[in-house]
Amino acid sequence: LGVVNVSHFANSATRDVFDSMLAAYESGSNVDAVTAAQESSRAGRLEAIGGPAVLMDWQATTPATSNARSYAEIIEAKARMRRMVSVGHEIASIGMSGGGDADEAVAKAGGLVDGLAASSTRTTVRRIGDALGGYRANMDRPLPTVPTGYAGLDNVIGGWLKSHLNMVGAPSGVGKSIVLNGTT
Repeated sequence: LGVVNVSHFANSATRDVFDSMLAAYESGSNVDAVTAAQESSRAGRLEAIGGPAVLMDWQATTPATSNARSYAEIIEAKARMRRMVSVGHEIASIGMSGGGDADEAVAKAGGLVDGLAASSTRTTVRRIGDALGGYRANMDRPLPTVPTGYAGLDNVIGGWLKSHLNMVGAPSGVGKSIVLNGTT
């Protein structure tokens, strides 16, 4: 999202799956093999991509989602390489046509190369408010916490944040183990 779009995929089944996953994401659903299958079925593309078994296989062989941005950049780079090959074929076709003005042909080829270079520049400018989306609405809402069991510590840190890894750091010998053992 923001790096990859449907046109970056060479295979039509992969494009269909990505499109279904994007539709699920945009509707606020979780994105996994089940929601992708549901969205693909709704769009009439489930059998064309090989059915739910293909989606489950892809899910099982997909590396960690924590690296999704890196994978998306790889997909986008491969798409740019395919586009470069396509532009090369177009330029070769212009040169092989043999007719017309050579200066016009060179200008047209230059325009194709310029378009390729422009499409590979990945700069997106958005207003900060748009980029933050719903986060701004939630900024004033207090975070859910769990008391540490020590009123003084709760007054300083507000308690442990729910669903977060809470780390305690301090010099040796100041009682970290005692505090942590006391909260279990």
